[in-house]
Amino acid sequence: MVVDRLAVKEGAEKRINDSLEIASHLSEGIVKVEREGSAPIVFSQKFSCIRCGFSFPEITPRMFSFNSPVGACSGCGGLGTKRYFDPGLIVPNPGLSVNEGAVLPWKEKDETF
Repeated sequence: MVVDRLAVKEGAEKRINDSLEIASHLSEGIVKVEREGSAPIVFSQKFSCIRCGFSFPEITPRMFSFNSPVGACSGCGGLGTKRYFDPGLIVPNPGLSVNEGAVLPWKEKDETF
């Protein structure tokens, strides 16, 4: 269904806006805009892909806040850093026992376990 045909020029903003609103209402939120010499552009108000169906929940400001569990990165908890360790730095010589000083951070001079 074609809702409107118009030339894009200065002063046509209101008509373009009105046409997009009408098309969105008639098509339940999905509008395709075709321009001469360009590929069609699809706009959607459904937060989902019209091709594969992948969808997002409705976007809210808390989704972008590191202080909210909703917006916090699941990897770092919203802190922006990750803690990890390199086993090779903790146990540089896996052939040693704990008593022989295999765990480097626990090894102190003149101390035995």
